Amino acid sequence: MRRIVLLTIPPVLFFAIAVTPIYVSAQEPGSEMPPPSPSPVQVPSPGHQNGSEESNPVWSRFLPPAQRFQLVLNDTGVLDRETGLVWVRTPMSTGKSWFEAYTHCLVTTVGQRRGWRLPAGEELESLVDPSHSNVPPALPVGHPFNLPPQSFFWTATTDPEKSTQALVLGFWPETILGTRINILSTYKNKAGSGPLAWCVRGGHGK
Repeated sequence: MRRIVLLTIPPVLFFAIAVTPIYVSAQEPGSEMPPPSPSPVQVPSPGHQNGSEESNPVWSRFLPPAQRFQLVLNDTGVLDRETGLVWVRTPMSTGKSWFEAYTHCLVTTVGQRRGWRLPAGEELESLVDPSHSNVPPALPVGHPFNLPPQSFFWTATTDPEKSTQALVLGFWPETILGTRINILSTYKNKAGSGPLAWCVRGGHGK
């Protein structure tokens, strides 16, 4: 004859078993936690590598000619490290109208490179050395340029009051109405001939 044994669980113990939480990991089988994100790498800007700013020209810098100018493009161009502009080392020696000079720079090839243009007035003015204006040309001493004597140059800057005129800049002194002007800066009719084209590469091109 079988015996049936009934076990009686005290109410308190039954309640403890019923409310005991069971913790299960939220990670599903086969899944992996993503690796932590790597820290960002700090890349130095072009002008501050190794603590140098030579590759980042700024107009606020003042350099002696030996450091400022560097021959480039097989010595047919000159890099100005103060402004980052590249100038034709030997400008044209034949006077042209503004339109001819403008087109000349657009289509010319210097050092096997195109992309030249007439400089803006402030760009050409940036080459002027006021302390050397009494000994023409008014360029920094020791500059590497080959300028025709008594030359003055067209710029891309148009007269704000008269669109038929453009700014002309000269590096040799001129005597106008009995007054000596060491650095000629004036507006001239674009259709007139005489000024030369000194082409530049780079910059804003305005």
